[in-house]
Amino acid sequence: MDENMNEELTIIDMLLDDEIEELTLLDENGNEIKFYNYGIIIPYTVNDEARIYTILEPVDKVDGVEEGEGLVFRVYTVEADGEDNIETEDDMEIVEGVFAEYQRLFNED
Repeated sequence: MDENMNEELTIIDMLLDDEIEELTLLDENGNEIKFYNYGIIIPYTVNDEARIYTILEPVDKVDGVEEGEGLVFRVYTVEADGEDNIETEDDMEIVEGVFAEYQRLFNED
């Protein structure tokens, strides 16, 4: 998933907006996939670098993803054009850390 469908708001704006229940992203083949937003983790530190992560759940069935399963995405800015981008995080240590941080924050509320 590499591009957000909504041109008016940045990805971060949409992730932080409590009124936006679903996000539509494009996969690497240009197919639209809708996601529920579980939450955004700002910042999450990896190798002394503050990063932004979010946990999204596909609205419809996606190959390799169980129903109710969230996926961890990294949100970042492309320096060449200043645009926000989003991609799935493949490093399982980071994924587990982001889920643990989400649980910690969720339990604080």
